[in-house]
Amino acid sequence: MSAKITFLRQKLCDNGLDGYYLPRTDYFLSEYLSADDERVAWLYGFSGSAATAVILLDKAILVTDSRYIIQAPIEVDTNVVDVVNINKQTPIAWLCDEARAYHKHCKKSLQIGYDPFLMRASLFAEFTETIDNHPFNLIEYPAFIDNLWQEYDSKPSQIPKAIFQIHEGLYEHNCLKKCHDIAQIVNDNKADYFITIMSDCQAWLLNMRGDDINFNPVFKSYFLLDKHAKGYWFVDKRKISPDLNIPSHVSLYDFSQFNDYIKKLSAQHVILDKKYITQGIINILSSYHVNITDVSDPIINAKAIKSSVEINGMRQAHIFDGAAFTCLLYDLCVTQDLPDELSVINRLESYRQQYTAYRGPSFDTIAAYGAHGAIIHYRANKTSNIQLEEGNLFLCDAGGQYHCGTTDMTRTVFIGRQSNTSPTKEQIKHYTAVLQGHIDLANAYFPHGVTGAQIDSFARRYLWQYGLNYDHGTGHGVGCYLNVHEDGAGIHQRFNKAITAGMTISNEPGYYYEGYYGIRLENVILARQDEKNYVFFETLGLAPYDITLIDKNMLHQDQLQWLDTYHHDICKTLKNYLPEHVFNWLLQQKT
Repeated sequence: MSAKITFLRQKLCDNGLDGYYLPRTDYFLSEYLSADDERVAWLYGFSGSAATAVILLDKAILVTDSRYIIQAPIEVDTNVVDVVNINKQTPIAWLCDEARAYHKHCKKSLQIGYDPFLMRASLFAEFTETIDNHPFNLIEYPAFIDNLWQEYDSKPSQIPKAIFQIHEGLYEHNCLKKCHDIAQIVNDNKADYFITIMSDCQAWLLNMRGDDINFNPVFKSYFLLDKHAKGYWFVDKRKISPDLNIPSHVSLYDFSQFNDYIKKLSAQHVILDKKYITQGIINILSSYHVNITDVSDPIINAKAIKSSVEINGMRQAHIFDGAAFTCLLYDLCVTQDLPDELSVINRLESYRQQYTAYRGPSFDTIAAYGAHGAIIHYRANKTSNIQLEEGNLFLCDAGGQYHCGTTDMTRTVFIGRQSNTSPTKEQIKHYTAVLQGHIDLANAYFPHGVTGAQIDSFARRYLWQYGLNYDHGTGHGVGCYLNVHEDGAGIHQRFNKAITAGMTISNEPGYYYEGYYGIRLENVILARQDEKNYVFFETLGLAPYDITLIDKNMLHQDQLQWLDTYHHDICKTLKNYLPEHVFNWLLQQKT
């Protein structure tokens, strides 16, 4: 890693730069990346999904969030790179501090390169507002890291993979209806076009899917929609097979035609969401004098509210995945032959693959024994892989992509039932406190208009009683045969939109005891609304909890009742999907 950074610093000097700002994303602002877009991983060796690298001539940092604050120092050479928690200091704040120190010493401003096509436009606006009062300048250097990578190491290239349509039975509205709904918002804003670069938004709008990115069934492209509901799709045409049924109201263009088309829009009015567009796109629009209005992305908002067809599909996907997960839990709690972490992942895959609707994982399965469980997004590999042993906790967080929906579930179990080993009082207390918050959120009932930020504390209150907490959100939106992490819905301290009927959201409180174990319990929940205009949740995830880790004396009566009802429901729903011996075991997992 140090050799790559040394090489990078030489290139900075050659180009008159003092540093480079590199967020971990691609030209479509994706969270999960294809191999050719893993720039931060190539440079630093960091595999987490949230990261920003800032490299100066004399120092370098990796800024990440709390999910990776234990993992990052393991993967990154901390002799060369400092790991910074974004909750304590943002990349912008760090650069401001460095710029002041540099100016004080050298009487010069820092010249920081960046790729505008990797910079979220809303973040660029924050940058430019901040640097007005600080001695550093942002200098556009598109593809700087890509060229460096290619010269140093032969950068991988992506093989085009065919885009495909989803079956008509998997969506309620066709592409034309969806385009008319979005076009109405274009007209409401007295605009001519809406533009999106978000892969999952386009997949949803077109009722198509792709294989450009692992775990997320999406394709990379740009899409313009005009006020008459006509679409203009800019995509690598090698991904378009002759049998792909492109709607008649959508015109197909190659990526190389994007700039020329935008030139035709001079003086016209485009709406977009600067949180979901790159500064590179803004620069192209501005260079051709296109008028821009920043609005809340209408596709993200529409996609977050699942249709009745999507809801039924999500329910079925969770039945498939719940049965597979329950078979795995049976093995972990009953089988004497304890596997290692990688074997657990393979075993879960084998259970899922019995379903023809299964398309693959929705993210890298987290199979974390003991201290690995405290690494929130731990990923087992040949080097880190360890054997499960009696006497500690095992955390498994896994999701699946099915033709009918997307799943995400976490269970934590005590390893040791087989020999009558018992968990410690501390393990039981921590597990039960997490479970209480998990249940209270699942059991929440509140008026429409209440936000995800307002109910986040429902899942934390029992941990707070012991001075404990977890440093991640309680819930994220979940797509329907789309991205497992979906914007537009959520339960966390920054989600200030109302929880609305039709949203599918994870419910995943946790506790992480660094060096010892981690606990997380997660189900996807569906927001529903009653005749009083109150919102409640239907739990979609289906798998038992570990009864050896539950202190019934800590539970309130309504929590015990919820557990009893939930156990009854999973037994009833999964009966015909489980082998007889697994189902008989499931019947015994009643609190």
